[in-house]
Amino acid sequence: MTLKEIDQTRKLLIDWYRRHHRQLPWRETEDPYRIWVSEVMLQQTQVQTVLPYYQKFLLDFPDVKQLADADLQKVLKVWEGLGYYARARNMHRSAKIIRKMMLFSIKRISQPQFQQVAFFFSRYSFIASSSTSPVFRFSRIA
Repeated sequence: MTLKEIDQTRKLLIDWYRRHHRQLPWRETEDPYRIWVSEVMLQQTQVQTVLPYYQKFLLDFPDVKQLADADLQKVLKVWEGLGYYARARNMHRSAKIIRKMMLFSIKRISQPQFQQVAFFFSRYSFIASSSTSPVFRFSRIA
């Protein structure tokens, strides 16, 4: 493929997406926490299944701090029905690490700190959470 053909294909794909994409709540936000929650929930789970769980999870745990402070059994109860419970346990564990670092917002976390937490979820989720949100910028925290 030539560069011109690649550019034309890219434009066609973007145009198609703009006309046909589904309206999904995680596409309507720039909040990296909400994007992270969606990425973890969507691992091996269909979008239609995730939608009600996503809304409920965010009502119960609207930010990293509240997820970290929650009892694991409550997190698992809210997750109940999504399966693959290790995802919920790992998110909860990651939130506790973020809280221990005294970083109550993913937006304020430095890249090395995020990489420590990223151990608990997939490389894909790490990349998606850090690239999907334009406000997700690694910063140095003193």
